[in-house]
Amino acid sequence: MLNYTKLKYTDGMKLNSIAITLLLMLSPIATIANGQVSVDSSTLIGTWESSLTINREQLRIALTLEIEQGELQAKLISDGLGVFGLPADSIEVDGLRFNAKFSRLGAEVSGWLRLNDEKDQVIRIDADWFQDAELVPVVLLPVSAANH
Repeated sequence: MLNYTKLKYTDGMKLNSIAITLLLMLSPIATIANGQVSVDSSTLIGTWESSLTINREQLRIALTLEIEQGELQAKLISDGLGVFGLPADSIEVDGLRFNAKFSRLGAEVSGWLRLNDEKDQVIRIDADWFQDAELVPVVLLPVSAANH
């Protein structure tokens, strides 16, 4: 005699199925949206500033972005962190994705470029500051806009 075990479809399985379905549906959309947008690096040139709270201490950080020898470069300035013009070890702009690494601090700024309505000018960088296993959201604004 054969013994058949009836599988029970639990709530946990339902949630997992929904989550997997959503991921599969949204992944192509995100890939298409990111692949269609190319940002002119010259719209990033300048200084971008944000506040940063680390261990209950309010700091300011500024990223100065410039093109040197045809490559986008970043320098970090923060008197609270004791850095004045620390060059990024790497900077990457891939579509709307932005990433800059500062190995001397064990820090990274990673996020998304936000464009104006015409999609031809970067107006802010919504990012996360990663340092010493701590993640802090930051909104980097061009210095002229941050001072208003």
